[in-house]
Amino acid sequence: MLKIEKILFVSSTFPASEKDDVPGFVKDQVLALKKLHPETEFVVLAPHDARSYTKKETKYEEYTERRFHYFWPFSMEKLAGHGIMPTLKKNKVYFLMIPLLFLFEALSLFVLVRKFKPDYIYAHWFTPQGISAGIVGLLSGTKFVFTSHSSDVIILKKLPILGRATVRFFSRRAKAITVVSKRSFEKLRSFFPEKDWNTISRKVKIIPMGVYLAPELSTNTLSEDKKCTVAFIGRFVEKKGIHFLIPAFEKYFSFDPDSELRIAGDGPWRDKLLTLANSANLPKDKIQFVGYLQGEKKRNFLQESNIIVIPSIISKDGDSEGLPVVLLEGMASGKICIATFESGADDIIDDGINGFLIPEKDPDAISNSLLKIKSLSLEQKVNIQKKAIETAAKFEWSAVAEQHWDFLFRNG
Repeated sequence: MLKIEKILFVSSTFPASEKDDVPGFVKDQVLALKKLHPETEFVVLAPHDARSYTKKETKYEEYTERRFHYFWPFSMEKLAGHGIMPTLKKNKVYFLMIPLLFLFEALSLFVLVRKFKPDYIYAHWFTPQGISAGIVGLLSGTKFVFTSHSSDVIILKKLPILGRATVRFFSRRAKAITVVSKRSFEKLRSFFPEKDWNTISRKVKIIPMGVYLAPELSTNTLSEDKKCTVAFIGRFVEKKGIHFLIPAFEKYFSFDPDSELRIAGDGPWRDKLLTLANSANLPKDKIQFVGYLQGEKKRNFLQESNIIVIPSIISKDGDSEGLPVVLLEGMASGKICIATFESGADDIIDDGINGFLIPEKDPDAISNSLLKIKSLSLEQKVNIQKKAIETAAKFEWSAVAEQHWDFLFRNG
């Protein structure tokens, strides 16, 4: 078996610092892989983001981070980082940057491959990173793999002929592919006729992103005299479904006036959600927006919550979740989680056993689940929490990273 010396990651989302409010699961994966395989060198290529980063290259103990420019003035480089699709919805002007992002990503990746000479190029998200990795991989003779997260493949169906051909071409030539949920798997599968998929499917595997288990897992749950804190963590965009959670909590509050809803995060829908919360028939302090949280503050937020709600939906333009990392984080923290089927939660939640599953876009389903949890005995709540922790433990980063390593790289 050949020794793997160098792996080059390319991702549109990668935090530049501990304070950077972008999802950190790609960075967590890099750190977990480095811990398991310290002999391997890792380099990460990501777009410059005017909100968080200025340097072209930064060396850390575990990896080297490279940033590329794709627009001038640099202060306008806001397309990536917080999700390309939400950014496009917020401002259509950013559609003009898509060809430039793709072009300069591919050029930067090609230059870096020539310099770094990696054993593998590993792309997160098929569009555009998987395409860039595929082109550069073919030009340089470097093996490439990719992970599909949510709508990064299905979006190409909007290009009737070219989109389907692009997915088929690069999927066939990728050495291996992982997807984060069954729904992501089915989205990729929909591009292939059955006879072709039988061949392609052998190099596709469902492996979600990982989670860190809380150092001290607590199965303390609600007591009869303790108020219920319902919580949400995530980006303020349509597919997160927060606009269905707020009216659901308003209804639940009439049955539990000591409860509160705490919402952590930020994003383009912030003003819309604040307006919705302010219009609810509730005391002003019962819905709290606490801002973006990371690190210790995020862990404390989870521990201070009782119930985590993931009300994700399929948005009007078809954007959707893969499998939200916050669901795993909530379960790992020993919290009772309510999540929609459309979030991908049905991959890991057994309804009523380790959490609760509900349909999308249904405030009544959310409030009814909250009432169901309220009616449970202390013993029943603790049992659900214990099962949640047991489930999350299967996705602890060291185990998940080894699965990624074995499937994506080891058999090369």
